[in-house]
Amino acid sequence: MNLAIDLSGGPSGGAGRFREQCLRYLAEPEAPPVRVLAADRRVSVGWLLRRELIVRSSTRVVAANNIGFATGGGVRVTLVRNANHFLAPDEWTRTRGQLPRGFAAQIAWVRASLRRADVIVAPSSSMAERVVRALPQVRDRIVVRFHPLHQPARTAGSGAQRFLLSPIVDSPFKRIRGHLTELARVLPPGVRVVSTMLPDAAPPELRGDPRFEFVGVLSRSHLADYYARCCAIYYPTTVESFGYPLAEARSAGIPVIAQDSAHNREIAARALHPFDPGRTASLRDAVEAAMVATPTPDPEPFAPKSYFDWLFDHRTPPGDAVQVGRDVPARDVPA
Repeated sequence: MNLAIDLSGGPSGGAGRFREQCLRYLAEPEAPPVRVLAADRRVSVGWLLRRELIVRSSTRVVAANNIGFATGGGVRVTLVRNANHFLAPDEWTRTRGQLPRGFAAQIAWVRASLRRADVIVAPSSSMAERVVRALPQVRDRIVVRFHPLHQPARTAGSGAQRFLLSPIVDSPFKRIRGHLTELARVLPPGVRVVSTMLPDAAPPELRGDPRFEFVGVLSRSHLADYYARCCAIYYPTTVESFGYPLAEARSAGIPVIAQDSAHNREIAARALHPFDPGRTASLRDAVEAAMVATPTPDPEPFAPKSYFDWLFDHRTPPGDAVQVGRDVPARDVPA
């Protein structure tokens, strides 16, 4: 048995969270021996070429960053993490000017590597459906498995305070400024909002608003403190492959305010208080309901041990996959 995983990627956001969970699992005495590659490295063309030489003799190789391995004699597993690599045509039209330069080239590379993957792991049904629509030939190789979480964010006995936490890493395509401005119109009296946007990036009309606190990107320990004290999570984004705040809210028993979609209902489940975007009254109702809700913690769907035990099981055949969307038609998406 010769197992390897490439953990290269960004230091924060979903990539950083997954890396943290994986390294914690592998540090346990009963964890299988796995060769960890590039845990402190961003993805680059040079690294993607170099890693192919490193894993030539591996029996199972895992790429945790959307870009699968091209060679190797073992089972090649790819985790698809970035929904922007699989946008629908209308989504692409809305966001292409807000994505990094060269992103279209990334899309082509990601999709080409997925065609060579033996197992493709999607963290949600909606993400699996995105992949199938773009690459219908890989539908028999997709597994839907929620990303892992080691522990609930809220500890027993912690008291919720009257503030909403919006723990979103700011990116132009997420339109957080508009979402926060809309939230400001419906906040009940005495309720504050803590956002992980930087103060300089916040909407100008909210920078001096005493109801809003912009704290910037937080360490995991500081973010956990805010999770433990908040009364609800505000997570209004639309294009997500998973959405860790949705999962953390469900796991810890924290109400979450998010758009009414099949994706959010799947990940957040009973912790979700949905609203219809563009309808102020709907958002107001969701906020008011979340403020008084006490959902039961539900961490089991995100249990890390079962996730990583499966991910690193060299006996798992490539065909061990959930059949996803056989009635989902292929569609043309820019690449």
